[in-house]
Amino acid sequence: MVLIVRRQDTSDDPRKFFISKVARRQLAATEPLRLSEPKSTTAVGFGSEQRKAMYEAASTAIARRLGAPVTALAAPENLSGDPWGSPLLVVARALIETAPAEGEHQPIGKAASSQEVLDELLIREERFWDKANCPQTQPELRRRAVAVATMFAPTSEPDAVEILRFSPLSENVQSTASWLHTLHHGPRYANPLVPDLLAERLIHQEATIEWIKRAIDPDLMLLDPYPLETLTRTIGTSDEFRSIVAPLFNGAVAEITERLCASQAAAVGRCANAVAFAIAATAPNLEQLPPPSVSTLPAAVLTAEIETRRVELLRPQGGPDLASSLNNLSNRLGEAGRREEALTAIEEAVTIRRGLAEANMAAYGPRPCQVVEQPVERAISPS
Repeated sequence: MVLIVRRQDTSDDPRKFFISKVARRQLAATEPLRLSEPKSTTAVGFGSEQRKAMYEAASTAIARRLGAPVTALAAPENLSGDPWGSPLLVVARALIETAPAEGEHQPIGKAASSQEVLDELLIREERFWDKANCPQTQPELRRRAVAVATMFAPTSEPDAVEILRFSPLSENVQSTASWLHTLHHGPRYANPLVPDLLAERLIHQEATIEWIKRAIDPDLMLLDPYPLETLTRTIGTSDEFRSIVAPLFNGAVAEITERLCASQAAAVGRCANAVAFAIAATAPNLEQLPPPSVSTLPAAVLTAEIETRRVELLRPQGGPDLASSLNNLSNRLGEAGRREEALTAIEEAVTIRRGLAEANMAAYGPRPCQVVEQPVERAISPS
């Protein structure tokens, strides 16, 4: 029942999912779903006609999957307003209306909010968790277990057990960790609920102050930025959640920024992007940030600032780490539109790499071309 909304389409046009080979096989469709030639929603928008086409394609796929007596529905007329600008929510509405679950009696109306649609899907998810024999028999504890796994996505069984105890759960922790491992498939030991909008709604409802503090802990985010990225996405789901996160994040943002500037961790770039969006979403007091203030700047500018500071820290020692940081700085400066500075940074990186190659061709010989290719293109491109 949740197959459609679980699928995450990666193409420009979400409707292509319904005519893909994977979809036809998974939905057991008897023949290809044929739509008019799909156009990219990023190019033409997602207006009323595209929404109706999406709804009817989804309803047809769902009806075929379930068989008689379920029949596909024509698209309703009231798909013009919020929240139907999201393809996911159009598909969710098609699922709910084509195959209403037992006990569902309230129709999805034109004035329904995205939260109400997602809550309907979470009700179905909870039935799925119940039937999947969760060791946590109380519904509120099942929700907590799935929510904390969704926010932190632990990468090993010991991590999952630790996260569940932190959540807190006190009983059947080991068996619940094993249950989460089999619940949602993915690259981690316990994988998050998908799609993201549904995950964010669940986190919004279940996250505690302690969960938020853990996600913004600089030491933990540099080990694994995933919880911070998830929190950052969830901040934008409601003013209520933003009001909870903002004072906690704003109180820690100066320390976070300084730690990212000084860190050599591989995850620093991902952390910087997530912090930049969190800063934009929570609008901290400018005086709380170390100079120069970056609180109102977009992600590319913040990451450029962080790379600039890292370059200065590495400059005394020189060597390949400095060249790599200059390469990253050139990328970030180019993304921020500071092309002359980007070109200067990459020229310095190439000079360092050339010197390293002359001293040790085997170790550093191939690198200059790799270092210079994309940054120079970004630095000189007029677009």
